[in-house]
Amino acid sequence: MNIKNKICHVSRLLNIKMPDIIFNDLIGFSYSKGTLYLRRIGNEKELLFLSLHELRHYYQDLYIKNNNDSLSIVWKKEMDNYNLKCYINYNIELDAYAFSYLVLKHIFKINYDLPYEIKDKVLDYIKKFKILYSIIINYKL
Repeated sequence: MNIKNKICHVSRLLNIKMPDIIFNDLIGFSYSKGTLYLRRIGNEKELLFLSLHELRHYYQDLYIKNNNDSLSIVWKKEMDNYNLKCYINYNIELDAYAFSYLVLKHIFKINYDLPYEIKDKVLDYIKKFKILYSIIINYKL
């Protein structure tokens, strides 16, 4: 299964429209207005992890637009006031890292080592918000 097929599979799981995917090695990994911008890298596991991270930002954006609950309010505030210097303290980033990590582990059965500097924060976030990831954790083929 190639990267686009995997993203399509996870998009269906999230019940969202498959985003457009553009590979652009100059931009790097990012999300904007329904498009994932990805960079070609040789490490397939890392490419999948970062692609899923950006897919989660796409999901967050859709969630904000279609909901008015405490989660959407927090996510919107963080997206509107994003500061790259403190990115790892944002729920939107912890959620995207947690999501990517759990999808690799539970859906694609791939072990992934989170970067040391964020590992504890991400694992704590997963414990705290386990309900957000129940569909992934309980995924069955």
